[in-house]
Parts: sequence; structure tokens; C-alpha cells
Amino acid sequence: MLKKIITNNHDILILFIFIYSFNLLFYKLINYQSMKTLIKSLAMLVILLGISGCEGLRDDAYIEIKLLNNSMDPVHLWVDNTESIDPSNRVNPGLNRTVTVKPVEFTTTIIVFAGRNGETLTSTSFEANMGAKVKVIFDGYSLSAF
Repeated sequence: MLKKIITNNHDILILFIFIYSFNLLFYKLINYQSMKTLIKSLAMLVILLGISGCEGLRDDAYIEIKLLNNSMDPVHLWVDNTESIDPSNRVNPGLNRTVTVKPVEFTTTIIVFAGRNGETLTSTSFEANMGAKVKVIFDGYSLSAF
């Protein structure tokens, strides 16, 4: 469980502060009833952290999608449910843009679109797990995910 919670230096610092605070409280508490309440509270905190998986702190809780335009003309490349066709996602030939998606489930289906002049040209869908880095290439006719 600690491997799942501790993923970077920030998490280690938080754990250190947590343990230090616990030690201070332990030495300050004198009667048995207060200690019993403290231990129950800490147990509930550990259970809550375990259930949530601390995904807000984890780097692998996101899916990174690199969208590459390998065609001869500019094209809009966007990810469904996070964006729509607009000037901010226009990609010139040979260039790319990166989109980060926070999925609701560990494995999720991602749909990527390519469009031009306000119309969708093509789309592709693929499944990805949290922490995945996917490259999607538009070749002028279709989208391919790798």
C-alpha cells in the first residue's frame, strides 16, 4: 500500500510530517481514552487513503496523448469530451500538440478527431490505462494510435 501512496518527494515529505505529528501527539496524550480515539482516527485515515488510491497525487493518474499532424495541410486535432474543433487545437504540418486526460476509470476509451473548416474528417478510438502515453498520427486521410 505504501508503494501506491508514496510516488514522489512531495508524498514522502507529507508522510514524514504525518509521522512527526503523530509522535508529538503521542507524547502529549496522557490518558488511555484519548490514545484510543487517536488510533481509531488514524486507522480511518489510512483506510480512506487506501480506498481513494491517492490518485490526485499520482503522476500516473493521467493519460498523455500526443497528436501529430503528418499531412501536408493544417488540421484540427482534438480529444472527445475535453475539447471540440476550434482555433486552439489547430496543428500545422509536421507539428504536434499534447493533451492530458484524467480518466474516471483505470481503463478508458479515448476518441480523437481530425477536422478542417469546421467539419470532422475522421476519428479513431482506443483504450488506454492511467499513466499511458499515446501517440496519435494524422496522415491526411486517417488517424492511427500507437
